[in-house]
Parts: sequence; structure tokens; C-alpha cells
Amino acid sequence: MYKRLLIVLILVAIVVYSLHAYLINFVQDDAYIFFRYASNISQGKGFVYNEGEAVYGASSPLYTLLLACFAEIGFSDFLFISRLIGILSVILSSVLVYKYVPLKEEVRLLCIAIILFYPRMMYSYLDGMETPLIVLLLIISIISIFQSKPFLVGVSCGLLLTTKADTIFWFGSVLIYMILNERKWIFPVIATTACLFLPWIVFSLRVRSEEHTSELQSPY
Repeated sequence: MYKRLLIVLILVAIVVYSLHAYLINFVQDDAYIFFRYASNISQGKGFVYNEGEAVYGASSPLYTLLLACFAEIGFSDFLFISRLIGILSVILSSVLVYKYVPLKEEVRLLCIAIILFYPRMMYSYLDGMETPLIVLLLIISIISIFQSKPFLVGVSCGLLLTTKADTIFWFGSVLIYMILNERKWIFPVIATTACLFLPWIVFSLRVRSEEHTSELQSPY
């Protein structure tokens, strides 16, 4: 019965999201920055907003690269793709909560209903931003802790940081948890997280250095 309720919730959510996108069609202004970067990446111009200008302007590199991957295989409607990513992320989050979170089924379904239908979050799922991807990765991170899988904890934390640097606070919370409860996890989690996040740090520092150099060379 509960699995049927889960399926019903997901189907209703898909209908509600589709109507929301069609009738309200709200898009955050910053989403178009991601779309511009993704378009340039897919056209071979690099991780730039304007071709030939080294400017660090996309706050979510993983999300931008994901959009660019879709563009590379022929899906160039970035607004549609961003909403598809959002809906799929939320659906997968709901399935993971139902299958892996160690709570009673009634409580899990309540949590899923909140994830799917909380009004403010519904806007975020469809506004072209990276929020649904962050929700999915946070849930994967929490479940990985419940399942005692430090490698997946590190992978999810690394992807979170590459999606949004603000999630450093979540990573700090994970570190505190490990220090208090699972010290043997500390090295594998930090190592895995670093392997995923440090390459982007190196790249972003290089871009910022080039940006600073171009500003110094500018006659204006």
C-alpha cells in the first residue's frame, strides 16, 4: 500500500510541476548565467560567459557542466533541461528517502510529501537553478552516513561542494560527526571529497588569476 502511495505522490507531483511550469513559468535571472556558460562550453569556447574573457561568474560548476553535457548531445533548450534535471532530482530524492531512510513508512511518506510539495521548494525545483541537485546530493550524503559508507559520504560531499560552495557548512557538520562518532572515516571521506573538489579549486584560482591579469592590462 505504501509503495502505491509513493507512486501516487510522484505522479501527482509531476502533474503539479508541469502545470506550475506552464502557468507560472518563473525563472531566476541567475539561471540564464548558467545557460550562457553551458552554451559556450558545449560550443568549445570554454568555461566563459563571453568568449575570450576569463571571468568567474557561474556559482555552480557541476550544475553548469551537467547542462553543457545535455547540450553536447543535442538538447539545447536549457530551461527545459534545467527543469527536467530538477524534477528527476526530486523524484530520485523521494525514492531514496523511501527506500533507505530508517524511519517508519508513514513518516517517510510524510517527509517525501514535504520534499515534493512544500510551496517554496516547488518554485526552486523549476526556476532553472541548482537547488534540486543540492537536495538530491544532501539526501545521498545523509543516507550514506546512515548506511556507514564513508566512500559515498566523500563522493556526495565532493559533488555538493562542486555544486555550491556554501555547502562547506554541511561538510563541516559531517566532519564534526566523524570526529565524535566515526574517526576511522575521516581520512577516506576527506580524501574522496578533495579528489572531487580540489580540481575545481585549482581551475577557479587560475581563472581568477587570469581575470585579475586582464584587469591590470586593461587601459580603462
